[in-house]
Amino acid sequence: VGKFGWDTDNWMWPRHTGDFCIFRIYADTDNHPADYNPGNIPYHPPYVAPISLKGYEEGSFCMTLGYPGSTERYLSSFGIEEMIHNRNQAMIDVRSVKQAVWKREMDKRVDIQLKYAAKYAESSNYWKNSIGMNNAIRKQKVLEKKRASEIELLRRIQKSGKDTQNLHLFSSLELNYKNRRAANKAQAYFVESFLNSPELIQLALEILNLDMNAEEKLNIAKIEKMVDKYAHLDPDMDKEVFTAVLKEYRSKVDSVFLPEIYQSIAKEFRGDDKTFVDSLYAQTDIITPSGLKRFFERDSTYNIYADPSIAVAIDLIVKYYEMEQLCSEYSTEINRGERELNAIMRRMYAGRNFYPDANSTMRLSFGTIGSYSPFDGVEYRYSTTVKGILEKTGMHENDPDFAVEPELIALLTSGDYGHYADSNGEMKVCFISNNDITGGNSGSAMFNNKGELMGLAFDGNWEAMGSDLVFEPDVQRCIGVDVRYMLFIIEKYGGAGDLLKELKLI
Repeated sequence: VGKFGWDTDNWMWPRHTGDFCIFRIYADTDNHPADYNPGNIPYHPPYVAPISLKGYEEGSFCMTLGYPGSTERYLSSFGIEEMIHNRNQAMIDVRSVKQAVWKREMDKRVDIQLKYAAKYAESSNYWKNSIGMNNAIRKQKVLEKKRASEIELLRRIQKSGKDTQNLHLFSSLELNYKNRRAANKAQAYFVESFLNSPELIQLALEILNLDMNAEEKLNIAKIEKMVDKYAHLDPDMDKEVFTAVLKEYRSKVDSVFLPEIYQSIAKEFRGDDKTFVDSLYAQTDIITPSGLKRFFERDSTYNIYADPSIAVAIDLIVKYYEMEQLCSEYSTEINRGERELNAIMRRMYAGRNFYPDANSTMRLSFGTIGSYSPFDGVEYRYSTTVKGILEKTGMHENDPDFAVEPELIALLTSGDYGHYADSNGEMKVCFISNNDITGGNSGSAMFNNKGELMGLAFDGNWEAMGSDLVFEPDVQRCIGVDVRYMLFIIEKYGGAGDLLKELKLI
């Protein structure tokens, strides 16, 4: 239900995903916040939003209220160019390699599928996002439009005679971005290759980050979290990932940015990445339950810093900070230049409203429900129904992305949707609006013009993946799951109809 379509449908419309979850919040007997206690009772807020069973149509008002993560809509053209070629491309290249290893093994073994499904989904989410963003930036000509707006700003400055002391700002920004380009690119590939890929290295870095002199209670909590996080690490697959990203990183960056381990591979292992990785995993103790136990129990006979994986992690982090140092001088000037550019733009266009970029604080967006045309000759309707779930399962019969439990198939084909059906008897699943959302808005409430809940936002559409940089109302759509489908799943499939008695349905 919640992942129907998986990677295939992620960031795409039309969508048929019941992406939602429900929490019950508990309080003490006086309705106040409290630590866990068996005597706690469900919290009763002074007001709850009514839930609409009336539905919507083309042009219906829609409002979202949530916590968008971050946007960079005032970023210069030089910053956008760096994002395309460095951060996004590194994520695309390295995660393609890592995920190919994971997927191959997940398809072979059920135990690996269970261990890595969540990790794969987390990794692939923003891998696909980066692909879509680069495609959308090119298709929507975001870079060209930004450059044109910067040229127009320069003309305004020259014409007004104000801020002329800042005419050098664009050339200065361009030079600083150019000077940090190679190190910034290497850093982006480094983060994806080593800090976000081999789990052995991630574990070693987390161990190094522990303050063993800190309060014991805090460390115990961190250690328990660490053990839980890496309990399902598969060493053989992790070795394959490490070997693959070593090759990928070497092929993408200048040799000056290679950490010391590459010299060791060349000298001690005759340039064979696999032999180096096999040797490392054979000698490390932290990847084994017994080794971790000795460390966590502070075995005085066990020197954690003598472990080869810790030595490799230290080597990697030293190289990372070397790159950070190379970038820092230019980064300081870039940040200052971007702020000055933003300030000048606001002065030159004093009559224009400039809303702040998203920063994980609460934001409201209002718009309308509506169809859109992604490209010539194609029109996407504003909603989907359960019919599409059945069609997709039929078209992708052996594709696990579209697997559905037989019990749900039976419910959907029965046609017994009760008062959750639309006026024409159809069961709506998802709908789209032109509300402005971004990463972080998943779960944001979608209200109608009476403040009644219509659904929950959970995704954006492929054609507008550049929305962190620019809002394109003609093609940008917020994808939401219809609250009536949620209620149907809770009652009919989940067998939790009693919960609905506590809700205000209109």
